[in-house]
Amino acid sequence: MIKFYSAYTYQIDDEKSALEEILNQIDKSEKLLKNTVGIVLCHNEYAFSGAAAFIVKNLPFDVAGYTTTKEYAKTESNAGKNCDDLIADETEFRFELVIMTSDDVSFKVSVSEPNGGFETSEELLADCFLSPEPDDLKLVFTFLTGMAKFSGDSFVRAVKKYAPSVPAVGGFSVDDSPSYADDTFTIDNGGVYEDRCVLLKVYGNINPRFYSAVVTDSKIIGTSAFITETEGTKVLKINDRPVTEYLVKSGLINSVHSDSLSANLSFLIREKHADYCRVLMNMTADEKLNLGGEVPVGSEFRLAIFEAEDILKATTETVKAAASEFCDSDSGVIIFSCQSRCVLMGDEPFRGIQAVCEAVESLPLVMTYAGGEVGPIKKTENSKSYYSNQFHNQTFVMCVL
Repeated sequence: MIKFYSAYTYQIDDEKSALEEILNQIDKSEKLLKNTVGIVLCHNEYAFSGAAAFIVKNLPFDVAGYTTTKEYAKTESNAGKNCDDLIADETEFRFELVIMTSDDVSFKVSVSEPNGGFETSEELLADCFLSPEPDDLKLVFTFLTGMAKFSGDSFVRAVKKYAPSVPAVGGFSVDDSPSYADDTFTIDNGGVYEDRCVLLKVYGNINPRFYSAVVTDSKIIGTSAFITETEGTKVLKINDRPVTEYLVKSGLINSVHSDSLSANLSFLIREKHADYCRVLMNMTADEKLNLGGEVPVGSEFRLAIFEAEDILKATTETVKAAASEFCDSDSGVIIFSCQSRCVLMGDEPFRGIQAVCEAVESLPLVMTYAGGEVGPIKKTENSKSYYSNQFHNQTFVMCVL
């Protein structure tokens, strides 16, 4: 069983006051148990000011985390506050420290070397894992950066290589820029990094469950088609025809030379009876569709439209379904949701968080945003179901611990 506590500060420009506030809140929390770790979620302004590095270097336990645009934490430390109160508190940039402590669950934080000296993500993450990992490794939290060098899919493959049957959940650090990735950082007790990945490995008495949401069925359009030729994250042919012919026939563009693709369109990929999302990034000059991740040749897909109200509905339905399965042995909920789902809320960016916390009342809840999400999906093969780690786009990923 894991106990969840939290501490926070708004002191971006006064690192000593920020640390004092955090430590005072830790001291006032219930007594920490045998094993303790922290998850740090904060705006990149805390990285720029130096406050994030100063705080984490002076904490009494290991931490892992990243910079993000928004975060929410309701734990035993602030159980007296309601959802609206906590959201109102987050209208300013906030440094959030989520504390997990347990007698029968242990934690290990690992940080990679700088990514510049490695050719593959497998090489980059090799020293983050034991060889082999103990059988009681039950979960890996991934706090990632450096997508310009290594893709999200490659990080998922690396985790599969070193911990083949262990679920992973997390995502890429994200910022407020149009690209979501101009100034993003990962964090551990050593400081703040632009070019390192941080993993939090969880061992022991837990049985994590996973849920995800993209859109409701009402926003899935057209008929199924098949991706028949790819080049990395680019799609060259659909149904054995150039992608432009498919788009024109589907009415998505007016001509094969059009650049009017909707930014709110994505591919829902069906692989072994499980769906995951690939955002449609752009059409390249040589008329290839650039997606937000890799897609296996032969994959079946349908198109999906992303709209704010539908995203909220899909999220709420998923969270309510998960909540109906909560049990006494569950400790808390940790959510990584795509930054695009927040951006689509327009001038009400906290609507997604509010929808979740209204549906989760009985357990501690932590939610943050990512620029590409990692989370297991349940696949079915030969009548058997199993979890398989997956890199996602535009997806809400929920982990129940």
